[in-house]
Amino acid sequence: EGILIQRELPIGIKILTLKEGRDKALSPLTLLVPPEYAAQLELLKGNLTLTGITGDIEATTQTGNLKIKQLNARVRLHTGKGDIEAAESSLTGDLVTQSGNILLTDVDGPCVPITRDGTVSVRFSEAFLAKKQKETFEYGLPFGTIEAVGALGRVKFQTGQGSIRLQKAPFGAEALIAQKGD
Repeated sequence: EGILIQRELPIGIKILTLKEGRDKALSPLTLLVPPEYAAQLELLKGNLTLTGITGDIEATTQTGNLKIKQLNARVRLHTGKGDIEAAESSLTGDLVTQSGNILLTDVDGPCVPITRDGTVSVRFSEAFLAKKQKETFEYGLPFGTIEAVGALGRVKFQTGQGSIRLQKAPFGAEALIAQKGD
């Protein structure tokens, strides 16, 4: 319901959906992606939610939010106008929004969150940091806010510009702001 055209192309599947009307909303479109599969998704308008995917993911939306949960992937995510939220994931790659905020919650891996007009916030829960207690956990941002609660092991946070907030921090926690912030 709501699908206008579905075509199989040499490089994948193309699906065109009907536009939302005044009295009707489109049903969510669900795609199941096999493990370690390379997926490329493009939306002109609309929100995109990615859950439980491994492999390579490239996703773009001109207008809309991107939500990610429980991914273990190499990513290249972009939205022209919209927020990006990622949770409980291990990510490598870029998360870019031209106009919107980026919120990473319990995200591990060398991902680079970038926003031209918005804020970048990274949060680590007590449960997440408890899993990291046997290693030195390090996380850095070019700019943005890092918040961490209850680090049990050795932690090291760095931001070029922004703020770092540590609650229930252990002896040996390091926080470095390279240019300006609090």
